[in-house]
Amino acid sequence: LDPLHLEFIKNLYTDATIAIKGANGTHVTATWSVGVRQGDPCSGILFALFVEPLLRSVLPVLPKDAEKTAVNVLGQHITALAYADDIALFAPSIG
Repeated sequence: LDPLHLEFIKNLYTDATIAIKGANGTHVTATWSVGVRQGDPCSGILFALFVEPLLRSVLPVLPKDAEKTAVNVLGQHITALAYADDIALFAPSIG
């Protein structure tokens, strides 16, 4: 991702606020500080740009016995599922 586009994305989320309008016409504003905006067209793009490459870099370095906790689907060991902005990782419990 080139610096210009990265700066653009940062600016979208820097000091972001939301406004909620009540039935009686009053509204409340709050700072948006975690996650991507609900319904934002950029959400899928941000997922593709950042989370998908992160998963691709982490999954190959899983412990050799990770397949023990994976879900077997038609002979394939699935250790993670990702769709839109949801991620499911299959990992052993510690303890």
